[in-house]
Amino acid sequence: MRFSFWTRRGLARAAVACVIAITSSLFSAIAAIAGERAIDRTFTYGCQLPSGTQQVAVRVIANVPDSATVGRPIRLGQVTVLVALPAAAVADLTKQGATTVGGTLRLTPLVTVNGSPAPITGSDFAVPETSVGADQLVLAGSGQEPAPTVATPGRVVFSVADLNASLTLRQADGTAAQPATMSLSCSPNLGQDTTLATIAVSAADAQGASGLGAVSHATTAKAQEDYCPPDVTGDFSEDFPLPEPPPDTPISVDTPKYACAKISGFSNVAKLNGAAPLFGKMALAVGNRTLYNLESNYFETDSIGDAHMETSQATFLAFGFMPTTAELDVTQVGKTTAYQNANITAVDYAERMPGLPPRFTTASAYVSLRVHDVRINGVPLDVGPACTTAQPMKLQLSASTEDVPNYVVNDGGYLSGTVTIPPFRGCGVGEKLDPLFTASISGPGNFVKVTQGPICSAEDPLNAGSPCPVQDFGWNITPGGSADFTTDQFTAKMGDAVITCPPITFSGSLPSGSITAGTNAGTLVGPASFTCTGSGGISGDLKVYSSPRPSIAMVTYDSAANTSTGSIPLLISRFTGSGGCTVRFSGTLGFTYSNETHKMTILPTFGGPPQVSSVSGSCAGPINKGDPVTVSASFNVDPPQTIKRPY
Repeated sequence: MRFSFWTRRGLARAAVACVIAITSSLFSAIAAIAGERAIDRTFTYGCQLPSGTQQVAVRVIANVPDSATVGRPIRLGQVTVLVALPAAAVADLTKQGATTVGGTLRLTPLVTVNGSPAPITGSDFAVPETSVGADQLVLAGSGQEPAPTVATPGRVVFSVADLNASLTLRQADGTAAQPATMSLSCSPNLGQDTTLATIAVSAADAQGASGLGAVSHATTAKAQEDYCPPDVTGDFSEDFPLPEPPPDTPISVDTPKYACAKISGFSNVAKLNGAAPLFGKMALAVGNRTLYNLESNYFETDSIGDAHMETSQATFLAFGFMPTTAELDVTQVGKTTAYQNANITAVDYAERMPGLPPRFTTASAYVSLRVHDVRINGVPLDVGPACTTAQPMKLQLSASTEDVPNYVVNDGGYLSGTVTIPPFRGCGVGEKLDPLFTASISGPGNFVKVTQGPICSAEDPLNAGSPCPVQDFGWNITPGGSADFTTDQFTAKMGDAVITCPPITFSGSLPSGSITAGTNAGTLVGPASFTCTGSGGISGDLKVYSSPRPSIAMVTYDSAANTSTGSIPLLISRFTGSGGCTVRFSGTLGFTYSNETHKMTILPTFGGPPQVSSVSGSCAGPINKGDPVTVSASFNVDPPQTIKRPY
């Protein structure tokens, strides 16, 4: 199937849109001259502020090369980051008497080389002094990100990870506000594609190149090939044109992330009062095109997919009493386009958070149906090799993030609609059976429901170096409900310093039953604070604070090992000690969960590791801003939970 997804969301004022539109145009012009391409993406983040967690829009504009070569730096060119703080965040500033804000911001890049995470540290961008408005504030920073060098040919994927900002607040008379500084610690919301760009890397002309990349492209490409259909090729459908965007909307054409998903479902045959099953896989190219118009509250992301359906067998009672079986082949004809949209104002956007604003998807496709191997009451009926619908039928399916469970492209979900089955032709050998099939099957009002599983790609951090599993949608969690997650020991290393904590119990709340969306797999709540000890430059008792209600997200399931992988925001937000020591953290942890041992074990790395977002007092020196945080912990879960895919 060919897919395109688009969504609208209200985010900022028209004056800001003007500045961004000019910036975007300049980047596009420079990219065209230099043989590069411009990217322009907007993401939603959850940011920790004095008033609590606020939802923030983060826009990234940059140039990326069309291709790269082994052993040579991959430079993104000038990168501009715009952070749109909503009214609630602005209120935090005005309460402190701030009329202007400046400082620095850092957007941590996540780089994967042929599916294997590559360590890289982001750069601090200066934020010029900006006037604080009444309803919204846009912080802007520009600069150069580090240029990684790759050792193996294949694909390099740049994604966004955590965002941190250190802000200086000033009053109208130019003096410092009280307090004079504010820190932002933000992480991207789950359930969205955080990819900035995918760049193809070719082999070097000479031997001996060195750089990032421990996993060969051949290995990960073969692993994905074993599970997924061939990569999508071609352009968007001409049968179903993409939406007409508002005037002057910039269009960014990007290199997509190649992935696949499992699809299954059924189609009712109204005349026979029965249903035919549907099975297959879908190859996806996610993020081919992005459109964003801040002034018009318009956002659109277009992706392409090809459906590869399997032959299925259906059983009906012909004429109401005669058992009839037939094998069915559903084949895509031409291309398919899906639109994903939302109309929402800036106020609605803030009030609907946490979570993404509602998006509504409509997928349209032309498919043909072939019937063969027909048996009536066990007796074969030769319908010939070309018993098909006389023309392709138009299939329209819809879904929404407000469905239960909700539908998003990355996580999958349900899509449904109705189809009109056309008359049949080419049926019968020796006698013409077209009228029989047309009278028995053809007609309107045939309900179709398709379940798309989560997309998977060898480029994803939790799939790095392993096969890409095509999985069913949803999860089975039993018994679910309340559960205690108790650590054996919890350690966090940053720089030369280590904090060691005694066993801690986090209270978990898990949904119970099946068909649970991976991004909504539960929450953990720790003690408000607890005491740990420090070493390696920090000493004595430390007061450690838990993160507010981190959400569990399930990603993959290995049926052979009976284990699953997932992610969770960093479980601790900060700690304090003697001498005014205060250290704050941000980031995401990966984990594995075993249904055999009922333990959740933190992974050493998950994409880019968590980082120190700010440090002050006596801790400065042993610990520095930007230091990676390595967490070591495992949790015993009580009562034991079984978490698996619904195979």
